[in-house]
Amino acid sequence: GYWEFVEAAKKVRAKYPNGVSFELIGSLDPQYPNSVSKEQIEKDEHMGYIKYRGFTNDMTNVYSEKGLVITLPTFYGEGMNRSLMEACACGKPIITTNIPGCKETVDDKQNGYLIPTHDSDALAEAMIRYIELSNEEKENFSKHSRKIALERFNIQTVISEYEKIINR
Repeated sequence: GYWEFVEAAKKVRAKYPNGVSFELIGSLDPQYPNSVSKEQIEKDEHMGYIKYRGFTNDMTNVYSEKGLVITLPTFYGEGMNRSLMEACACGKPIITTNIPGCKETVDDKQNGYLIPTHDSDALAEAMIRYIELSNEEKENFSKHSRKIALERFNIQTVISEYEKIINR
């Protein structure tokens, strides 16, 4: 989803040249055949499309930042995405693709937006929709993310579901 993220960032920055930033967090994986090169990321950063923050072990600090919307335009079947579950737990709005492992963290238009895979236009539109929400609506998105975490990802709920499966 890197390319979709960068393309969406370009579109949103054209409409909102100031006051928005698009930050990328994570390690580079040059061994992976489809990975984005360090040179490409540096080029996109130099052009002002994104800011690459690199790898961090301190996501708690990242999630505590105000105005942060977690955006994951992936198209891989990854299983339940940990970063999206953590974002919910921290009350962060989410924009992600409508695929298994991601869609379970979003109630569309209540705590974020679900978009089709490989669609930078839909991603940009979702970003703009979020930017244009009132402060109250943004706060409600955050509250709803936290509610999802408590209802769906609470460890006691997960254990209870496992027990139901085992007892069948």
